[in-house]
Amino acid sequence: YSLNSAALNITQRVLGSSGSRVYDGTTNASNSDLALSNLVGSETLTLSGTGTIASKNVSSNKTVTLNTLAIADGSNGGLAANYTLSGGTHQLTVSQRPVNVSGTRLYNALATAVASDLSTMTNLVGSETLTLSSNGTIASKDVGSNKTVTIGSLSLGNGSNGGLAANYTLTGGTHRLTVNQRPLNATLARQYDGTTTAAGSTLSSFDALQGGETLTMTGSGTAASANVANGIAMSSNGTLALADGTGLASNYSLNSTVINIAQRVLNSSGSKTYDANTDALAGAITLSNLVSGEALNHSGTATISSANAGSYTITNLSGISIADGSGGTASNYTLTGGTHNFT
Repeated sequence: YSLNSAALNITQRVLGSSGSRVYDGTTNASNSDLALSNLVGSETLTLSGTGTIASKNVSSNKTVTLNTLAIADGSNGGLAANYTLSGGTHQLTVSQRPVNVSGTRLYNALATAVASDLSTMTNLVGSETLTLSSNGTIASKDVGSNKTVTIGSLSLGNGSNGGLAANYTLTGGTHRLTVNQRPLNATLARQYDGTTTAAGSTLSSFDALQGGETLTMTGSGTAASANVANGIAMSSNGTLALADGTGLASNYSLNSTVINIAQRVLNSSGSKTYDANTDALAGAITLSNLVSGEALNHSGTATISSANAGSYTITNLSGISIADGSGGTASNYTLTGGTHNFT
């Protein structure tokens, strides 16, 4: 034989493509998500159109069906006619979509961020929803806005409208919790003193302190009434304010204040000349610890322990009764608990 002539058939070079994108709820494999491989030297081509993957869900190296994906001339001598996508390996990795969670709660003396407080979830696809469970943490328990939440044991769960937790991740998301002041209702308490002054120093209790914390109160307000009663509202809060105790006042707000005004405890003293009986007549007894400018009437007979001359403590006051007097209202006073001496 002799070689008369030779010819070379140059076929199109088969290209591969690969890439990744974040879960978006579609089966699309967009040209912008894929990069071409197996090009010659520094030649480049452009890629247009959209391919598809069999499933929208997160997974690695999912096979791409070409559909409308197409190549066009590029740079450095890259001619589309020299290449083909057919027969190549085309893969797309769908990665988890980061979600953000946020919410608010009232101060509770804890640095815990409970899932139920993080009620807003963003960056989900379409109408898909997810659930959130367990707890994260914040750096400080104190009141503040948009405090960063460390994920801790927080975890996603399947939701509705096709929302699968496996397609999402908390990692890489922005997680914020706002801790707001906890409203407190304060109760003041003092004995009747004839005024409507409600001093913070007479604080009796708060209704919603957290974690065993204590606070105090400063300033004063004005009660709606000067008379004995429980739960008297303020006609003016005046300068009443919360102050630090073992807890910080800045973590709380003063919602309302009432005052309990208790009966003023009266004392008494009296004397008589020996008369061979144990009677202590009201006429021989003088009441004390009355509010300045107020007087009461009193009547009846008390009992001392002996008829003999000496100084005694009145042990039985049941026989003495008090009644309204000049400027004084009997219901604002009591004899019980006072010191009552008789000579």
